[in-house]
Amino acid sequence: EPKTQPPPPLYVARAMLKCARLGCVPCRYVVLNAAGQPPGANARPETCLRYAANAAKAPGADEKRLGLYSRTQRVLTVGDGDFSFSLALARAFGGERIVATSYESRASLERIYGPSCMETLRELEATGARVAHGVD
Repeated sequence: EPKTQPPPPLYVARAMLKCARLGCVPCRYVVLNAAGQPPGANARPETCLRYAANAAKAPGADEKRLGLYSRTQRVLTVGDGDFSFSLALARAFGGERIVATSYESRASLERIYGPSCMETLRELEATGARVAHGVD
């Protein structure tokens, strides 16, 4: 009779394993993937139960945040497409600390995304954000 092999060791942090057992979707995804199992649906990392608990206790927890981003950070967005994500950050924190880039030229963006993208770019630039096109 063939002997069954024990499963290989699972190399994940105990805190992540505990978090996954509590129902955290991002942690469960990592644990199942590390175990070679189909991980199923994933979720954004900032929805992690540990992340939320630690963010509330962290120094500066009262500062304004948007997902993983805060007003104190400088942000470079790459490949934002129609620049809507960059604009959301600029609206939340002011554009002075944001650099938004695209591979496409401004004219190409207008052809691809239409006039709404041009309005987004105008508003983004008005916040003080730096916008660069043709960045590869």
